[in-house]
Amino acid sequence: MVIGTCIFKLRIPMATSLKEKRRVLKSFITRARNKYNISISEIGDNDVWQRAEVGIATIANSRKYVDRLISSIVDFAEDFNGFDVTDYTVEII
Repeated sequence: MVIGTCIFKLRIPMATSLKEKRRVLKSFITRARNKYNISISEIGDNDVWQRAEVGIATIANSRKYVDRLISSIVDFAEDFNGFDVTDYTVEII
């Protein structure tokens, strides 16, 4: 069993309120969850308008599969309109 996690630090420059931030994050979280079948949630910077921290987790039988999946999710996040990925960390156990 292989567990993969990734934590994204995001900057949401167009958000002028928490409501706008939540709208952008909800769109990203819903699309990522549906496309990749992963666990995903906002895990930090909850009350800051223009920053967010989002965590994902996945589990599989193959390390190679988990590595490819997380790489694909990173690409998806970096191409997503509405925020900029400022940093991310990946851990595969």
